[in-house]
Amino acid sequence: ILRHEVAHIRRGDLWAAFAQRLVLALYWWSPFLRWIGSHVDAAREMACDRYAAQGSSGRQMAAALILVARRHGSAHPSERVVGAFAAVGGLRSRVEELLRWDECMQRGCDETTPHRETRPTGPVAALVLVAGALA
Repeated sequence: ILRHEVAHIRRGDLWAAFAQRLVLALYWWSPFLRWIGSHVDAAREMACDRYAAQGSSGRQMAAALILVARRHGSAHPSERVVGAFAAVGGLRSRVEELLRWDECMQRGCDETTPHRETRPTGPVAALVLVAGALA
């Protein structure tokens, strides 16, 4: 979990998320931008999950996520992990993606091989979010 958080810092995600939230606050009325923003959030979390899993395995990272969710799932709302599973699909999609990534790495895929069955939405979503804000 700490490696995941370090990945956010190394990638500059805190500033990117701040800029994203600023744009979304300015265009609060746009459901399309909120939808795009949720996909950007999900892509950001998956990138950090993969970074964290490089030190061990996708299965271990998935197990750690489940453990955190179990520990904080029954906590008082003020004590829960803020935003940890709020992105599109939440915990389930993150665990499924980590397991797919782990299987691919065991087959000898390189780290640039796409692991999702769908097209990557992160970079495209970020472009659309910025373009929508500038329009």
